[in-house]
Amino acid sequence: MFNLPIREKGDMRIMLDFDSIIAQDYSKDRIEVLVVDGRSTDRTREVVEKYTQKYSFIKILDNPQKIVPTALNTGIRQAKGEVIIRMDAHNIYEKSYISKCVRYLKKYNVDNVGGICVTLPADNTIVAQSIALALSHSFGVGNAYFRIGSKKTRLVDTVPF
Repeated sequence: MFNLPIREKGDMRIMLDFDSIIAQDYSKDRIEVLVVDGRSTDRTREVVEKYTQKYSFIKILDNPQKIVPTALNTGIRQAKGEVIIRMDAHNIYEKSYISKCVRYLKKYNVDNVGGICVTLPADNTIVAQSIALALSHSFGVGNAYFRIGSKKTRLVDTVPF
């Protein structure tokens, strides 16, 4: 099960996110994508509903409180699978992200796994580029390996999101 809290993400952004989830190499008959919408007032819900019509493994749930913790708890309560992967709607996922998470979860017998979060600048300004650099360097984030990367699989204190 994949728990995806969203609110006000916009057409293009949500389509890029969903396309990267749908393109995963993990078997579609083994996944359930629960999109928990915080009552978006833009076209986010409409876009997600089009995906639910096309892909039976995507479901949309309501989050009337409009806050992320409530969305996560709603998704967890509704989940049917044994593994829960939190995914956020402002990310594009590598094609093997889900299969790697599941593989490492079982291989290392741990409670939580995640990948490296690559921060891209929001636009081509010096401020946006500086923020992206700071969030990708140990000077800005210390030893947060999910931000600075690692050449090998390792145990860490935290994972993204």
